[in-house]
Amino acid sequence: MVGCGWLGLPLAAGLAADGHEVTGTTTRAARFGELRARGVRPERLVASPGTDGAVRIDGDTRIFDGADRVVVAVSPSGDYEAYPKAIAGLVDQAARSHAEHLTLCSSTGVYPGTPEHPLVREEDASQAASPRARFLLAAEEAVRRGAVAATIVRLAGLWGHGRHPARSLAGRQLDGPDVPVNLVHRDDAIAAIRRLTLPTPVTGTFSVVAEEHPPRGPFYTNEARRLGLPAPAFSDVAKPGKRVSAQALADASGFHARWMPGDPDAP
Repeated sequence: MVGCGWLGLPLAAGLAADGHEVTGTTTRAARFGELRARGVRPERLVASPGTDGAVRIDGDTRIFDGADRVVVAVSPSGDYEAYPKAIAGLVDQAARSHAEHLTLCSSTGVYPGTPEHPLVREEDASQAASPRARFLLAAEEAVRRGAVAATIVRLAGLWGHGRHPARSLAGRQLDGPDVPVNLVHRDDAIAAIRRLTLPTPVTGTFSVVAEEHPPRGPFYTNEARRLGLPAPAFSDVAKPGKRVSAQALADASGFHARWMPGDPDAP
C-alpha cells in the first residue's frame, strides 16, 4: 500500500485483518507505530523528481519484490508537475520487482462540467476539466504504459468517518445550487478497490461514486444543519457541473455503493 493516509491506512488495515501480509508506506517514520498497531508493516518511501527531472525513490524499494498487488493511494499535494513523474517512478519499480497488478487511486476531477450537468463516463475525461486534470491524466497514462497489469479508480469526493465537505462549505456564499453532488463514502471506496483487486484483478478505468446526485444547494444546506453547522447561502447564479456515472464499475464487477450522500446512518 503506497500511501497510508485517510484512505490508504484503513484499506491496508482491513486487508491485514483478513489475513493478507500488507506493507504500507508513509513519508514519515514517526507514523510507524500507528501502522504497526493496525497490523501493517511500515516502510518509509518518498518518490520525487530531482532537479534533472529523473525520479528518485527514497526508501527500500525491495518492498515491491514479490508483491501480488500494489495499490497507490497518494494524491498531488501542491507540486502537481511532480506527481505524474513520481507515479511513473513507482510503476517502473513495481514492474522491475515483478508485481502482478497495480491499482492507482485517481479522481473524478478529470471530468469536465457544463451548464447542462451531463452524465459523464470514463471516456469523457479531459485535460481541460480542471487545473489539475492534466497532471492526473498524465499519471494515469504512466500507469497504462507501464509493464504491470493495472486498474485505475477515479474516486469521487470522499466523505464519512467524521469527514464531510459540508464542513468546509459552512457559512459560505456560493453559486450553483443546482450543481449535482458527486460523492462516495470511504467505506464504499475501499470496498470497490477490494472488489477490483481481489481475488482476481479487474483491469481498466472505473469511476467510483454513489449513484445518487442531489443538487448541492439543498443537499449542503440540509447537511450543515444536520451537523450543527452554519448553512451555506446559495445565489441563483448557475455553474457548470456533471453527474459521474458508476455504470462501468457495476458492469465490470457488480459493485454498487452502499451509502448514498448524506445517509444519516453512515459511519
